[in-house]
Amino acid sequence: MYTANSNWVTIYYDDNETNNETVVIFVAYKNSNGVWQGIEKFNSYFDGSIFASGDYGYDGKTGYAALIYDPDQDLLGFEVKILFIP
Repeated sequence: MYTANSNWVTIYYDDNETNNETVVIFVAYKNSNGVWQGIEKFNSYFDGSIFASGDYGYDGKTGYAALIYDPDQDLLGFEVKILFIP
């Protein structure tokens, strides 16, 4: 979900063991062929793990999330997968 600053995407980990030191190994989107491809194709990148709520969260959720830089909103409408270690 794009945050109050539309250059950034926040994706909750949905894992109670995550924190601000969660290690992200891979972030990918599913392309039209059903193949997972790295978001770097769009010049987007994982920036870090944050505690997200309010303007930097969505659906009333609160918790740790991946913060992804995506200034052109290229990921909008794609399924995104994050491989991480809590």
